[in-house]
Formats: sequence, structure tokens, C-alpha cells
Amino acid sequence: MVARIEIPGVAGEDIQVNVEGDLLRVSGVRKPPAGAAGGRLHQVEIAFGAFERRVQISIPFERTGVTARLEDGFL
Repeated sequence: MVARIEIPGVAGEDIQVNVEGDLLRVSGVRKPPAGAAGGRLHQVEIAFGAFERRVQISIPFERTGVTARLEDGFL
């Protein structure tokens, strides 16, 4: 089974992946771009701050074999 989650603009060290029973939980923090603090952003399409996504897994899977890889904004 593969779950592909879109997480643009978030560094790998700012993401946590947990499996709790049959629930896959992805959480983290999207930080504002460098130089944005104190300045004005004219258009923002992605919110900054903490986020959490939960995915209910409805098929049997091996919980000990769960791995995650971040590539090009996808986990």
C-alpha cells in the first residue's frame, strides 16, 4: 500500500509520521519563507504554521514495515 501526501514547502525534519492502530497520522510545521518575517507578502497560496492530516487505512498492513520518503513536496 502507498499513501502519497502533498506537503509542499515543508522540510523533512519538520514532519512527523505515526501509525496509531489503523490510522496514519502526518503532522508538522510549515515555516514562512526566509525574509517574510516583518515584510509583506502580496500573495500567499499555502498557509504557514502547524498542520495535521489523518488517513484511515481500511486494508490490513504490516505496521512494523511503514516507511516514509519526502521527494519534490510529496511524502
